[in-house]
Amino acid sequence: MSWHKQGEGVTTIEAREQLDVMQPAPRIFELRKMGLKILTIWTTSINAQGKKHRNARYVLMSKGGAA
Repeated sequence: MSWHKQGEGVTTIEAREQLDVMQPAPRIFELRKMGLKILTIWTTSINAQGKKHRNARYVLMSKGGAA
């Protein structure tokens, strides 16, 4: 799963379960410091155990410069 190519982004739950990123928020912070423009959209998702959680969906807008 390459979230930045799909244009739909990735939720915190998807990052943990599919990309093996245990702490997505600090990684997004690092990517933003590198110049990537990443939009945060708050959403509700169901995890693998069937529990509903409020979490972020991160969408790559551009790799720096204009969106």
